Amino acid sequence: YFGLIMAMYSLGFVIMSAFSSFYLLDIGLKSGQIGILIAIGSFLAVCFEPIVGGLIDRHPKVSTRKSLFMLSVLIFFLGIALILIPSGQLTAKTVVYGVGILALMLAQPFYNALGIDTLRSGRVFRFEVGRAMGSLGYAAGSSGFGFVSTIFGPKCVPAFFCGAFLVLALMLVFSPIDKPLQRKEGKEKHSLGNPYLLLKKYKRFAIMLIGLIGIYFSHTC
Repeated sequence: YFGLIMAMYSLGFVIMSAFSSFYLLDIGLKSGQIGILIAIGSFLAVCFEPIVGGLIDRHPKVSTRKSLFMLSVLIFFLGIALILIPSGQLTAKTVVYGVGILALMLAQPFYNALGIDTLRSGRVFRFEVGRAMGSLGYAAGSSGFGFVSTIFGPKCVPAFFCGAFLVLALMLVFSPIDKPLQRKEGKEKHSLGNPYLLLKKYKRFAIMLIGLIGIYFSHTC
């Protein structure tokens, strides 16, 4: 089930992210503006990730699955908005797509956290299989949607990622994965979470993150 969720997220991701230039160039943005838009969305996602992670850790009623469901629903409605906004409204379409990129990137690390929730719940689970299915979903999306986009053109991008995230939201609703550990109220102190203090405490982890930044920077270029 986790593998299917990963595959569907990767399918929506490739349509919305990899084909973003295909769509945004068509509505009137220039290549440099597209780069700035995606960079801003990604940067804001990095800023919000510790906040969302802190909420999941501190509040028993807020789980990884529910958070991902809300982000999927948000992306679905943003896709609907892009379809309904008139073609001449470049600024509105740009802002809506930018918020979509923010939600897309914000969700990404929490799908790994969803796998960890599965492991902690005691279910039989192979994380590598789930991740592999996510890669297969990305490959299938790249190939399949590349063919579809040549038939329907750039304007089909919002409709297809909208459909992908609607299916993903439904999958998350019926997912058996949820927050596995019950906390005893009144016996734990929760901090708001400080990335600087975390990296200061785990110096090797900080070095590893610097290496990962280099890998993804190269991969993106």
